[in-house]
Amino acid sequence: MAYLGGIMNSPEYQNPVLDAAWYHGRALAWSEGAPPRAEDVFRAPLYPMFLGALYSLGAEWPLGPRLVQFGLGLLNLFLIYSIGRAVFGLRTGLIALGLAVLYYPFVYFEAETLVTTLFLTLILAGTRIALGARGYPAWLAAGLVFGLATITRPTLLALYPLLVLWAWIGERKGGAGRKGGVRATGGSRWMRAALFGVALTVPVAAVTIYNQAISGDRVLIASQGGVNFFIGNSATSDGKTAFVPGWRDVSYESKEYEDTMLLAARSIAERAAGRALSPSEISSYWYGLGWSWIRSEPRAFLVLLTHRVYFYFNHIEIPNNREIAEYVGEYAPWMRALFPFGAGLLIPLGMAGLFVAGGSARGKRLLLILLFGQAALIVLFFVCARFRIPTMPFWIVFAAHTIDSAAARPRAFPWARSGAIVLVFAVIAWSRFWNVDVPADASALAFNRATSYMEVGRFHEAEEYYRKSMALDTTDPRPHINLAGILAQQGRIPEAEDLLKQALVIAPDYGSFVWNNLAGLQMMRGEYEGAEASLARSIAVDPRDADVWTNLGNVRLLRGNPVDALTAFDEALARGTTLGAQAETGRARALLAMGRTADALAGARQAATHFPNEPKTWALLWFTAREAGDSAAMKEAAARYAQFAGREPVEADLPGAGGRLW
Repeated sequence: MAYLGGIMNSPEYQNPVLDAAWYHGRALAWSEGAPPRAEDVFRAPLYPMFLGALYSLGAEWPLGPRLVQFGLGLLNLFLIYSIGRAVFGLRTGLIALGLAVLYYPFVYFEAETLVTTLFLTLILAGTRIALGARGYPAWLAAGLVFGLATITRPTLLALYPLLVLWAWIGERKGGAGRKGGVRATGGSRWMRAALFGVALTVPVAAVTIYNQAISGDRVLIASQGGVNFFIGNSATSDGKTAFVPGWRDVSYESKEYEDTMLLAARSIAERAAGRALSPSEISSYWYGLGWSWIRSEPRAFLVLLTHRVYFYFNHIEIPNNREIAEYVGEYAPWMRALFPFGAGLLIPLGMAGLFVAGGSARGKRLLLILLFGQAALIVLFFVCARFRIPTMPFWIVFAAHTIDSAAARPRAFPWARSGAIVLVFAVIAWSRFWNVDVPADASALAFNRATSYMEVGRFHEAEEYYRKSMALDTTDPRPHINLAGILAQQGRIPEAEDLLKQALVIAPDYGSFVWNNLAGLQMMRGEYEGAEASLARSIAVDPRDADVWTNLGNVRLLRGNPVDALTAFDEALARGTTLGAQAETGRARALLAMGRTADALAGARQAATHFPNEPKTWALLWFTAREAGDSAAMKEAAARYAQFAGREPVEADLPGAGGRLW
């Protein structure tokens, strides 16, 4: 709760970014009953459904889901304690609880709109149920919970054969250990393993059927795996940075928020294929590229694999969307005292605990499957804190076993061997090789921070971070474009114009977007002729942008050319402009200027029907009805406008009045 009080001052508290924005947006859509989209199969579905259910039940953003996830975090602490107790005994469980309380990334991720905390709850709950299973219902429950974890983070699917084998093997005679008491009981081991295995697959099968229904494609859980595999296995991979090569070349294509990775994965694959691809075909395309690189460059792959193993064992919490330690230290400075109790301590102690006697052999086998199975999958893709954290509870339990054994039996404890293991892995954890502490995407991290500040209107901080992003990466046009928008709002038009011109030089592919923004600056200065020329250049670069056609129609109206304006508005509407209210009211205005009063009245009625919550549509209908002599429509429109403004409309309220944009 103290941490929550600190991050309430951060811009990201109100405005999630990147993956968090995707989950938040899909959860809102789910809670509002919006139909699912084919794109939803890109990520596993349980977390957005879980988040959407919270929204439906009244857990309002931004506080509600965080409080629920903090509650799950407390449950996770209990589960870590309970797992430690079940496998090694009470003292180990209590020590594991203490270590888990001190591991600050748990708290950090509980406050993020990401799958991490829910996945931890499910995998820990599945582990604890499996450890204590005493009959067929318990094995069914364990399988179902692990299955739910899999449709939260699909990589767990790769461990299914090992989990079923573990359930089948059972406990060897006398294998309970000195303190643990985990035994597999409850009937035939064949039946036990079969029930467990079937239960594992039930959630996966349900999601596969769901994905087929919403996308028409057989996607097992999610289609993201292929592009994630390529991110970690290509000539441009560094083992820890999550970006798709070439993503910037396609990111300008979407005006609405769209996940960058999804957009790049789809667009690049479809350009290569020369046709539209299904989600599974897109995933296969990227898997194919990754495996092709591994086969052609086995030595480079082994070097990269070595780097990833090193990154995994290092103490740095490698960022994915944000510098974790920097963020926590900024908004909760007191938590800096917890930084030493991180992976750099827990993993070396846990590694020593693997070689210390005691505990349930059967229980330890399950922990090892979940620890090293997940770790192997992480290093096969790429390493970051968000991917590593599901393995940390198991390191914590083994670290607690080391501490407990050393304290309880100091004379029998293998000090020399354990000390050597701890020393070796501590050196690995606290060394600084291969830029482990230098984010390759530092510019993107600064850009994300700037955008969050911009969204909450803190423009001074946004400008600071945009300029930092520009300094870190001189090839990215996005900070130039966004900062130009901020400066324009502050009246710093020449500076904004210079930034947009720089963006044109940096990335000609963004030309459509940049020329459109330059036209906006020219409109602000009243240079309508120049604005029309800039919009024409924007369309020449990319005629698909329907919003540019809407802007062109408005400029042509202001220049007294309603015939060509009508053509532009018709083109915008045919292409599906997101500025629908502007386009429809602009079309009606153009018809009115051409003397086609009846058509203008019909167009104004249509605009008011389609956009009843836009006051200007009713102002336009009132004026058009007055020109057409339709007193009934005029009276109705005036009354509807008064509901918004508290008065009847005047001509100054019309869209485009006085040369103003919508």
